[in-house]
Amino acid sequence: MAQANLIILLVTLALIGLSLVLERKKKWVWHGNSMMIVMIITALLVIAHMGPSLISATTEAIKTQNGIALAGVIHGVIGALGLFFGVWLVWVWSINESSNTQFCAPRKKLMWKILAIWLLSLVLGGLYYLLHLTFG
Repeated sequence: MAQANLIILLVTLALIGLSLVLERKKKWVWHGNSMMIVMIITALLVIAHMGPSLISATTEAIKTQNGIALAGVIHGVIGALGLFFGVWLVWVWSINESSNTQFCAPRKKLMWKILAIWLLSLVLGGLYYLLHLTFG
């Protein structure tokens, strides 16, 4: 399942890249819609696999004080924060004037921060996966 998650997350990373290209081309609605797709995919992954994995890693980290499990918890918490803020931003955008740039322009710095959190979580997830494979 972890390899499937990685493939899906790389696809979402490609969608984010596409979304940034759309934003640069001033295709605001397409940019917002592509980011909404990214949030939906990520939320479904959290529900299907990552959420239960976070619970397992948290339980293991508490019981055994395992450093690898703790790395998984840190990855999961940062990822959950990124997902929460991303979903919040897309939700607020979708209920406002989604074709109006007046909503997006003031939130551009926030969008970059959310993207940075998501990328950090992706990198930490890759590191956690490698640690888990190597040291179990």
